[in-house]
Amino acid sequence: MSWLPIKYRDFYDVPRVFVVESGDRYYLFDSVFDSEADEYSTDYAVYRLSANTGSRIDEIRDWRSLSSEGTPIGAVSVASVIFDKTKRQFVDVGILERFK
Repeated sequence: MSWLPIKYRDFYDVPRVFVVESGDRYYLFDSVFDSEADEYSTDYAVYRLSANTGSRIDEIRDWRSLSSEGTPIGAVSVASVIFDKTKRQFVDVGILERFK
């Protein structure tokens, strides 16, 4: 496996929103909380972020509206994303293949 570092917010079993950089592209994976169902989504909505937004990710404190700054490019099930053993540092690069 090849790994890419992630930056994340909100953790419940796995990161619920994270950003990964691959080459010169930034991707946002967002599994939103459904208050009616009292559960997180079983899918990540995937967005491509601009280089400007992606490069400033450490400076952005509130990620709740980060998806509005991206371009939606698809979705992927949370269960199909492979994280490192800590589930907090890296993601397998293979998950990005369908979005390039």
